[in-house]
Amino acid sequence: MNSVKTIGQRRQSLKESAYERLKQMIVDGGIEAGSLISERQLGKALGVSGSPVRSAIERLKAEGLVSVSPQRGTVVRELSFTEIADQFEFRSVIESYIAGRLAGNINDVQVAQLKCHLAKQESAALAPDADVMLNVELDAEFHLLLCEFLGNSEMMTSLLRIRDRMKQAILRVNWRHEERLPDSFREHVAIAEAILNGDGASAEEEMRKHLKYGKSFLLSNGRER
Repeated sequence: MNSVKTIGQRRQSLKESAYERLKQMIVDGGIEAGSLISERQLGKALGVSGSPVRSAIERLKAEGLVSVSPQRGTVVRELSFTEIADQFEFRSVIESYIAGRLAGNINDVQVAQLKCHLAKQESAALAPDADVMLNVELDAEFHLLLCEFLGNSEMMTSLLRIRDRMKQAILRVNWRHEERLPDSFREHVAIAEAILNGDGASAEEEMRKHLKYGKSFLLSNGRER
């Protein structure tokens, strides 16, 4: 019985590992949007059999990161402009609400966390040779940190899903337009200051402006190749 259980756990572990590694390769741009994924080659690269790879692909298909068809096989999806616009619209509603709710309602520990995170963003965004990947990671962490402060698990789940689907597009644009990095940081500072000052209306408005500009920047520059 124990040996059967151990084998089952091992298989599950291999499936989870293959899923996490493949997802990271897609989200971080290691496998570009539009690329065809070969199950055999991917299995060899990950050091696993076909079963964990197929399981990973099924999960990623459900999350909208890949598409599978009999004609083309498995292809890494690229978000359409409509999908990007829709996701920013959803984020604007949720995240402006979060910012407004937090204004004047975060404790001393959270204040310290927020200030510490802004300091990290400043160092990364204003560095002479900015690390785009690090900046994109810190940008996402800022938004998720605010949601974590609010403590709404449903909102957090939704924001995490959107972050994974959008990261590849955001990285591709920011690699070409690093000038956006310090501007995004300064917009985060404006949001944080409104929250710390207890000004809910300003916190909501600064978050809306930040996401509206982010959407416009991503859509206009995402058309470049």
